[in-house]
Formats: sequence, structure tokens, C-alpha cells
Amino acid sequence: MAGRKPKGYELDKKLSTYLETYEVDDLNRANDLSSLRQLAQYEIIIENMQGELSAIKSSGSDTKRVKDLSTALRDAVNSYTSLQTTLGIDRKKRQSDSEESVVSYIDKLKDQAKKFLDARFSVLRCSDCNLPLMKYYIYVKEKGEIGSIESKKKPIENIKYKLEVECPKCGKTVSIDERENSS
Repeated sequence: MAGRKPKGYELDKKLSTYLETYEVDDLNRANDLSSLRQLAQYEIIIENMQGELSAIKSSGSDTKRVKDLSTALRDAVNSYTSLQTTLGIDRKKRQSDSEESVVSYIDKLKDQAKKFLDARFSVLRCSDCNLPLMKYYIYVKEKGEIGSIESKKKPIENIKYKLEVECPKCGKTVSIDERENSS
């Protein structure tokens, strides 16, 4: 019995796997923890029954025991799947949750991208009628990147640019000329 694990080791190992996989913090802690423990016990019972059933079938003896074990195994599997459904961790539920989470993840990414761009873009407005005419931002390459405005040999330079647009409401030409402010 040198390699035998202490009593309850297998159950504790399965239970900790369930706790990690199914995030019990999202579940009703007391009841669901008890149900997860019961689920782990069912899994161990099912594995043991399947092992015993295989051993009996391979020896070809004791057909009554095979029948009794098959019935008990079927009942244990039904209880196991019922408990999974009750806890909301069955395969069907996990797949529907993952589909919803992909959709919500994409929506979250879109929102984050919009916030990211809104924080970086500047808005050019007409000085007479305050109509937003354009959103813009000046892309600056990273230091050392080909075409960057700063390299190891020369210091950073101010970016020189001019933007000009005509307001469709009042007809005034609005411009930003950073060539004049750069020195």
C-alpha cells in the first residue's frame, strides 16, 4: 500500500478542480459547495463502478453482478447529470454561456476602442457656429521605428502640420496651423 493516497484525497482533488473550473464565487456559496462535493463524489463512484464493470465483463463471470452494476451506474450517471443541470454547469449551459460571453466580449472591446479613440482625437469646431467639423489626431511613430521623428542620432522634433476645412453650415474656412507654433 505504498502508493495509496489518504482517504478523501481523490475527493478533495476533484472538488478543488471543480472550484477552479466553475468559480464558486458566482454560485450560492453554501448550497452549491455542498452540491459540488456531491458531484465530485458521484464522479468517483462512477469511475469506480466503470472499473469494476470492466473487470467483471472481461472475466466473463457473474452476469447478475454485471446487470446490478449497470443499473447502479445508470442511476449514478443520471444523478450526476441532474446535479450538473441544477448547478448550471452542464455542457449545454457552458456552451450557451461561452457564446454569450463572446458577444459581450466583442461589445466590450468596441466600447473600449471608442473610449480609446475619443480620448486621443481632437475635434476641430467652427469658431462661428460651434459645429464639429472633423476629428483628428496626429500619429507619431515610436522612437527608433523607421520614419520616427526621434532617433538615437537626433532629438525629438515638433510635428508641423496644417489642417483646413470649410464649415458646411456657415461657409467659414477653419484651420489649424501648427507650422507657426512649432519652433
